Amino acid sequence: MTELPEFGPVKKIAVPRVLITAGALTVAGLTIAGAAILPLPSYETRAIVAERQPAVAVDTKVCPGSALELGSNPTGNSLLYVPTGGVSVVTESQSARETLAGNRESGAGAPVKINAAVGEIVYASQSQSPETETVKGLATTQCSIPLREGWFVGASTSLGRSSVLLLSNPSDVISQVKIDIKSSDGRSQADEVVVDANSQQAISLASWIPGAESLALRFETQGGLVVAQIQTSTVRGLETGGVDYLLPMSAPSTDMVIPGIRVENLEDTLAIIEDESYSDLFPRLVLWNPGAEAVDAEIYIIPSDENAFANEFSQQVPAGAITVVELNALETGSYSVHLLSTDSLVAVASVGTKSEEAIDYAWFDAVTSFSGEDAIQVSTAPNALLTLINPGKASATFSIPELEFNTTLQPQEAITLPVESSKLLTINVTDGVISAGVTHASALGISSYPLIPKIVAANQVSLVSLY
Repeated sequence: MTELPEFGPVKKIAVPRVLITAGALTVAGLTIAGAAILPLPSYETRAIVAERQPAVAVDTKVCPGSALELGSNPTGNSLLYVPTGGVSVVTESQSARETLAGNRESGAGAPVKINAAVGEIVYASQSQSPETETVKGLATTQCSIPLREGWFVGASTSLGRSSVLLLSNPSDVISQVKIDIKSSDGRSQADEVVVDANSQQAISLASWIPGAESLALRFETQGGLVVAQIQTSTVRGLETGGVDYLLPMSAPSTDMVIPGIRVENLEDTLAIIEDESYSDLFPRLVLWNPGAEAVDAEIYIIPSDENAFANEFSQQVPAGAITVVELNALETGSYSVHLLSTDSLVAVASVGTKSEEAIDYAWFDAVTSFSGEDAIQVSTAPNALLTLINPGKASATFSIPELEFNTTLQPQEAITLPVESSKLLTINVTDGVISAGVTHASALGISSYPLIPKIVAANQVSLVSLY
């Protein structure tokens, strides 16, 4: 059990809660139904034949490649995915890049593996602005480390929503990935997926659980570690509704931060949210309690704009439940969320936006804090904002040499700085702890990615088997 700390006075708000329970999604008495069912792909499993250490360094990074559309495979009955165009990968590392094979058509936008040189840590990111009949918006993400296990929440397979799990194995041995997935209406599935060495598998979550308003997923690997992301996209009728990536948490947590939630074009967005099919554009938190007992959470909303207000509210998440909480008090500006709970949760936030050129949304992933030195690679997308928050109980002092910037943040204080695209930013925390993330918001859409502390990589120890 985690003791919740005391903080200074905050402005209390009444927050309407939307609890996804068995049967359907209920919002203010209105029940939503409908699902898109895709054909079921087949996957291969193999028996254990030997044990071997996978040849993958903890400082290997994988960029997921181009956003995908569902295609057909004329040579078999499995699904084939079609890239939506090239991506822009940026890194200051001079290490060699390799592309990964997989169940996608060849061409521009293949997944990329970057192996660090001896003594080097790779920081890299990718960005894309796809524009097809089914996938349109701004999609950015950090190129991520391989994990032994990971936890997702927030994906959907309801009508017009597509969620594709991307499993990339950058090692030289096969990875067998155990998948446990559950829906907000109580359905669950378990499966195993083989990912060959130096390859990527793309799997529609609808092949396991179709028609789900919200999904939670855990994966665990044997053999090679995998880099996992979930690509989500939306289509409403003939209108595209955005695309982005979800990143996994390495483990559920009682203390996590969601940095850099950016609320943009609020007036135009609120106008279309009156249509129920656009309601998921509203700022919201998605919480998953994987435990056997209810969890109480204190949620602190911390602004980094002078004209925004700090807020606080409590939320209980029932045992095993996925709970969606609308953040109806957010005005235009930048915010971070600090979540403290009595037992471990998995969390993510999302925000939608409507501009003259696109309807889009972004996922804002939960991370832990760090001290000492770490860095984040800003993607090539325009209008980058770096948000830094002090979630600790003591003041935090840090510097960013590339910006010639240094400051001290008090507990539960945040700051947002405009930064150049494509820039590597080093954050040196000399006292206290910091969490950080980058958000891009422009006419192209909105997207975000956090700084995942490098200590996470060091904790990923594989229980290795060759399949």
